Amino acid sequence: MFRFVVVACCLPPLLFGACAPLAADGPRGADPALAVAAPRVANAHVANAPVVNAHVANAPVVNAPVANHARQPTLPVDRDDAPLPASLRKVLETPGGVDVLLLGEIHDHPMHHRLRARWLGELSGQGRFVLAIEQLDADRQPALDEARREAQRTQEAAGGAAGSATDRVPVVAQSADPALRIAQAAGFDSRGWHWPFYAPYVELALRRGLPLVAANLSNEQARRIARGEPHPLAGVLPPGWGATERAAMAAEIRDGHCGMLPESAIVPMAAAQVARDAQMARALVEAHRASGLPVVLLAGNGHVRADLGVPRHLAGLMPGARVLSVGFVEPGGPLPAFDLAVLTPVHPRPDPCEAMRRSMR
Repeated sequence: MFRFVVVACCLPPLLFGACAPLAADGPRGADPALAVAAPRVANAHVANAPVVNAHVANAPVVNAPVANHARQPTLPVDRDDAPLPASLRKVLETPGGVDVLLLGEIHDHPMHHRLRARWLGELSGQGRFVLAIEQLDADRQPALDEARREAQRTQEAAGGAAGSATDRVPVVAQSADPALRIAQAAGFDSRGWHWPFYAPYVELALRRGLPLVAANLSNEQARRIARGEPHPLAGVLPPGWGATERAAMAAEIRDGHCGMLPESAIVPMAAAQVARDAQMARALVEAHRASGLPVVLLAGNGHVRADLGVPRHLAGLMPGARVLSVGFVEPGGPLPAFDLAVLTPVHPRPDPCEAMRRSMR
């Protein structure tokens, strides 16, 4: 039997002062972002690693209660240049693939970002999909679109002066600046997120012409919800959400802050977390309906877990949809519910609870 431990990420302040992240770059908003996994498998190569008890291509339909994930498939990976595993190669094919692919992360884990960028690059060579990102604010989608149009105009102008199409190198391939400007237009905050981790995703969307979706609530919107102020998503719950889920979400918020939060903050922060998941689910549904393409969400593990995160909301918003949740996790304790857990080595980091203790003194 596998054994796991929890590595959590701290939530930024919603009702009170600063909060030190439990990972080097910390998540935004109310995201416990559980990061857990089975023991490292020495010399395991992803292409040859077995998938336990399931084939990833058989993605679950989410218009039913969450399935039992106690024996979820696991995929050990110990190198960040590992190719896309066979079980995921056709996951976005149409027909027959999934409607929504959720890829988790431990926010400060370099291997998780390199693996996802590499695998998305391979998938993009097979067909188009929509790329939705947690770190971008949904209410700034118009600004993102305008920044992207401006980047395209700049590229075309530079291309016209550079010679024929056969000997030009795309501007987006020469510099990360267009990608950063687009991300910043959508609210990307380099103070809380490590841009080099996220640049490859935006650059991929530009290079391949993929629709790019800002998926999340802004921090200010999340704060308003946590303070009990009116918001369209305040109090919106997914189907079947009851006492068990409320208790589990509260536990993740509590544990994600090393037990240092005042108890009065738990319920408000859990409300903000649920609202973030609701917003992201709505962004995915709207993108899928508007484009007719499969949609990929990049978000923290806490958001993509099947029992408490975005998949719960998709069950009510998108009945019959085929949704696959992939967690990128480390060796540890109780493994959250994913349809597939990609198990990677632990990323060395300082004790996050000690950092939080110092920030709260």
